[in-house]
Amino acid sequence: RLHALPGVVSASATCCVPLQGGYGLPFTIVGRPTSDGPYHGNGQWMTASPGYFEVFRIPVKRGRVFERRDDGKAPAVVVINEAMARKFWPDGDPLNDRLVIGRGVMREFAEEPERQVIGIVGDTRDNGLNADPQPRMFVPQAQLPDAASALNTRLTPLAWMVRTRSASQALTNQISTALREATGLPVANVRLMSDVVSLSTS
Repeated sequence: RLHALPGVVSASATCCVPLQGGYGLPFTIVGRPTSDGPYHGNGQWMTASPGYFEVFRIPVKRGRVFERRDDGKAPAVVVINEAMARKFWPDGDPLNDRLVIGRGVMREFAEEPERQVIGIVGDTRDNGLNADPQPRMFVPQAQLPDAASALNTRLTPLAWMVRTRSASQALTNQISTALREATGLPVANVRLMSDVVSLSTS
């Protein structure tokens, strides 16, 4: 519905608005022994639906990003950023490996599957414009277990990100109406990304 609106270039949904916080989860790399504790490390973690990287013009460095076919019935996948690839695969190829994220930490992730790394994307300064990018994992919104999705939405409501050709109140109203008609839920806290940036630097 959003893509059908005149003036909309791309749209996506995510758990975590850039520059407004997120989650962190430990992970293991399948088949690689751990040297200290049960996990290989911790990384920033977030969910996103297809179109997220296009909305923010985050470049794909290798592999691919999410598509509509990456749903709950498809093989489990994950995309990582360059910072994670550099830190945990200094001499290897992440696209040959699978990750298990968060299993054993919280009951909502008890059934977390092994996820194939399908892509590496450019780094972004999600923790602040003056903070170096940290290792980050992106999981398809449609592949998040129901229990984990319920937990996320209790903490932070699902956010819809829409890139438009221009900013106008009329288009904002059309986007809000389309979301209400599709979900039956109210739309709140509508803002420009420039406002989010200003708030993060204030």
